Amino acid sequence: MPLPTLTAPVYLLHGRADNIIPAAETLWMASELPRTLLREVLVSPVLSQVNLDAKPGVWDQWRLVHFLLWCCMLQRGNRGDR
Repeated sequence: MPLPTLTAPVYLLHGRADNIIPAAETLWMASELPRTLLREVLVSPVLSQVNLDAKPGVWDQWRLVHFLLWCCMLQRGNRGDR
């Protein structure tokens, strides 16, 4: 789908340690999306392609939870202040 015809809000979440699709692809996609549609972007070390040895820190875990909750709030129309 060409980006100019996109009308749905977009939330991008990507694992920093993804060894299949680099996180840079998500950042590139974010730069190409219309600002009015891009709601949130998070590249997190908490996520990866099946890395069972990863031990994310508390801060990274909190950022992931915050991202997911923020996306849910936006979808429900309860934007609030960040």
